Parts: sequence; C-alpha cells; structure tokens
Amino acid sequence: QGYGNAETRRLIQSVLDRLPARYGDVLEWKYIEGRSVEEIGELLGIGQVAAQSVLARARTSFREALETVFGSTAQDILGTLRGK
Repeated sequence: QGYGNAETRRLIQSVLDRLPARYGDVLEWKYIEGRSVEEIGELLGIGQVAAQSVLARARTSFREALETVFGSTAQDILGTLRGK
C-alpha cells in the first residue's frame, strides 16, 4: 500500500486513539499487553462473557476504522504489518 512498517504502526495507533476509549483500551490490553479476556473483564469490572462481547465489538470498530483510514481491507493492512 506504499506504507512502511513504522508508518503503518503509527497509523494503526492513530486509529486506536480515535476509537471510543473502552475499545482502544481493550484492544491494547489484549493484543499489545497480551492480557486474557478474564483479566480484561476484571479491569473493566464486568464478567468474562461481557468482556468477550466488548472485545468483539472493539475488533469490529477497529477493522471498520482501519478500512476508512487506509481505503483498503483490514486483512491487507494487517498482513503488511506482519510482513506478509
């Protein structure tokens, strides 16, 4: 897509920052910090099933925001980030 890894990471962080705070937080906790769904639920003060639901909605919002910002599919963008 013409983006280098550093630029892609910066843009992804920008997308995370634009999500509702709770969504950005849960995605960072899960995929950057490697926390479990149970830990995320504890941090939010909700049960594990509710935490899974928040995480699913956050992933959907993140994917849609990525597609809006990059004008491409999230799969292509994330594949590029992983070096594929």
